[in-house]
Amino acid sequence: MEITLGDEQEFFRDTTRRFLGAECPIATVRELATDDAGFDPSFWASGAELGWTCLLVAERDGGGSLTDNGVVDLTIVADAFGRNVAPGPLLPVNVVADAISRRGAKRSAMRCCPACCRVPRSQAGAARSMHWISPLSAQ
Repeated sequence: MEITLGDEQEFFRDTTRRFLGAECPIATVRELATDDAGFDPSFWASGAELGWTCLLVAERDGGGSLTDNGVVDLTIVADAFGRNVAPGPLLPVNVVADAISRRGAKRSAMRCCPACCRVPRSQAGAARSMHWISPLSAQ
C-alpha cells in the first residue's frame, strides 16, 4: 500500500531521520549491541520527547500522533529506525501504551505515556529482547 505523507508527516519523518543519524550512528549501534540494555536510555528519552512513545494512544488519554492515523505515524518512525538500524523498544512501548489505553485505564495510560521515555536499567534487558538486534554488530 502506498501512503502519501502530508507536510507535517514529512517534517516528522525528516526530523526523525536527522535525529537518528546524528544521535545513533552505526558505530554507536555496534557498541550498544554488546550493552545489556541494547539501547541508550538517554537517546530513548530524547526520542520520547519527539513523540515516539504513544503514537497509538488517543490524545485524550495522554498520547497523540500527528494525524488521526497513529499507525501511519508510527510507521514513519519505524521506517526511520530501519534506515538507521536504530535500537530501542519502539514497537513494544507503543503497543503496551495502546493496550493500556484501550483497556479503559485512562489514568494508567496518562501515567504510562510520559513514563515510557524512562526505561529503568533493570527493565532494559526485557525491552532489548523485544526489538531486532542488528547483525552489523557481528562485523
